[in-house]
Amino acid sequence: MSESVLDLSLQDLPRVGVETEKKLVDAGIESVLDLATALPDELVEIIGGIRDRASALIFTAQEKLRESGLLEKEFIPASEVLDRRRSLMKCTTGSKNFDDLLNGGIEVSHIRSQITPGRPIAIASGRTINE
Repeated sequence: MSESVLDLSLQDLPRVGVETEKKLVDAGIESVLDLATALPDELVEIIGGIRDRASALIFTAQEKLRESGLLEKEFIPASEVLDRRRSLMKCTTGSKNFDDLLNGGIEVSHIRSQITPGRPIAIASGRTINE
């Protein structure tokens, strides 16, 4: 992997010429990574044209990152991540209203226990544990 994200120019991508690059940079999309994570509808507003062209540009940027070894996996749609999160085992808080707020309880994978010598056992959730 000889390249870095900084070595990749938007003009390294097919179908991105000087004019398209200027529109993208003016809109804050300054790198191939920025383009790879952009939304199709956002690109349509920036560069004009149709949604299919915008989606193709995003896909091309993602492919360039994969080919360069800078992106190991394909992007996962948020809907797929949400489906996975819904299937995780959850632990009840003991309060129906609070469990409803947390969509069924606390995800078991986010529960951590912290044991400090000389202190009572503390249960924490997420990234709230000081080590």
